[in-house]
Amino acid sequence: NTVFTVTLASGIQSVSGFDSDVEQRVSFTTELSVVKLAVPFHRQEHNLSCEAAALYMALRYRGISVTETALINAMGFDPTQKANGVWGNPNVAFVGDIDGHQPTTGYGIYWDPIARAAQKYRPARAFTGWTIQQLTAEIKKGNPVVIWGTAGTGKRIDWKTPQGGNVVAVSGEHARVAIGFIGPADNPSKIITMDPLAGEKYFTRSSF
Repeated sequence: NTVFTVTLASGIQSVSGFDSDVEQRVSFTTELSVVKLAVPFHRQEHNLSCEAAALYMALRYRGISVTETALINAMGFDPTQKANGVWGNPNVAFVGDIDGHQPTTGYGIYWDPIARAAQKYRPARAFTGWTIQQLTAEIKKGNPVVIWGTAGTGKRIDWKTPQGGNVVAVSGEHARVAIGFIGPADNPSKIITMDPLAGEKYFTRSSF
């Protein structure tokens, strides 16, 4: 996405024909560098099954035939009922009703149990605190990356587990798959995702 201008000064001598007597200029713009994996779209089958649906898309890209239901069963459920600021632990299993409404009757699940579910089918790992460069490096290797964010602006709604631990949570918690980027890998202008509700979605680097 860079404009280049080539200038040929006047006075160039011709091998055969006429010498140039005027300056010539030609401009052109290079194409944007785009890396995008052909991850198939899959719409989540339950109100709050975005995490399982995102994993489904990543596995299907790798040629693994599996159902969303099988992935939901593999990730597990926390039976803790929501009451008085206490609820289940999404770092262990799915919290609330997967057909419920967030954040009143259902919530979701985080990366560690999703990585464990993925490991039933192929090597996978959970991570936090990655840089943009680490993310784009994995995509360049052909690895789609399941990511957590929000649908909407998000608001902190932390709660306690029955064991007394604190759960960092946000309203609108939502998982997608990072499938590509625009620009150089060390400084992309946009990140391309596949959203289990909206399909292909682009984020500027700052918004991502």
